[in-house]
Amino acid sequence: TKRLSEVAGWAHFFVDLPEYDEKARVRHLGRPEAMAGLAEFARELPEVEGTEAAIAAAAERAAAAAGLAAGKLNQPLRVALTGSAVGAGIYETVFLLGRERVARRLAGLGIGADA
Repeated sequence: TKRLSEVAGWAHFFVDLPEYDEKARVRHLGRPEAMAGLAEFARELPEVEGTEAAIAAAAERAAAAAGLAAGKLNQPLRVALTGSAVGAGIYETVFLLGRERVARRLAGLGIGADA
């Protein structure tokens, strides 16, 4: 960010569960295949090494397992974790949020082992 006023747009890094943009939620989380991909990602999460490359590989495997094309899980994952369809790179976001917070946010949407 370049201005203090822009910090509010990054609040999702500092809260337990983000506020969800309703349009983004419906568009990206309202599809069964997206939710299946997120569930696959949640199953893989405990075993993912803490690198952006490992996170990217896990997202690609989860997308493929849910029948999604490569990269098509990125927006649903971004919305699930940040509440918005706009933001920093999703693999970097997952890395910065950390495994535990990512798992809690997915569980808050009814996805994963803790759901």
